[in-house]
Amino acid sequence: MHRRKLMEYLPRLLVPNPARNLALSARFACVIHPRADLFHVRHIRIGAGTILDACLIDANTEDRSGISIGKDCLIHRDVVMRAMEGSIEIGDRVSIQHFCAMYGHGRLEIGADVLIGPHCAIAVARHRVERLDIPVREQGVLRLDTHIGAGTWIGAHVTVFSGVRVGANAIIGAGAVVNRDIPDLAIAAGVPARVIRYRNA
Repeated sequence: MHRRKLMEYLPRLLVPNPARNLALSARFACVIHPRADLFHVRHIRIGAGTILDACLIDANTEDRSGISIGKDCLIHRDVVMRAMEGSIEIGDRVSIQHFCAMYGHGRLEIGADVLIGPHCAIAVARHRVERLDIPVREQGVLRLDTHIGAGTWIGAHVTVFSGVRVGANAIIGAGAVVNRDIPDLAIAAGVPARVIRYRNA
């Protein structure tokens, strides 16, 4: 298993980042920082006008959808995006701030015009814990779909668990832990996140 993983990453390690990223910038009509790390590029699509700072994007998945980033997005420095056994789809004009981590254990969908503050974790794995005779790390994870609706603003240090649906044009307050669905236009905060009021109320 480890040998196969090494062979998958080896071609990426043999080509210097600046040259590779310059070629990818021309291919996708976007801007990719020379120190950005992109793995398994065959499963990555980037929309025109998008800017990728020095982030990490890894589409190491059997899902052919891989990672798709829309047009005119801004992915800041030190964002980590991994499609692990699933896929990640990001709409147009999405801004993801520094030190965010997002995982596609199932299917992660982020709608257009979403703002994500720094230090957020999206679609955190739900590990299986039923068995007591083997460690949690060996029990696998649940592959659940996660959706963040268009126009939503997620504040800093928010955690969104896999299997959750956050509605369109919602606001999630800083530091919230979202472990249940949040309706459209809701303002939610807290641990766990609860709806405080609605934007159209």
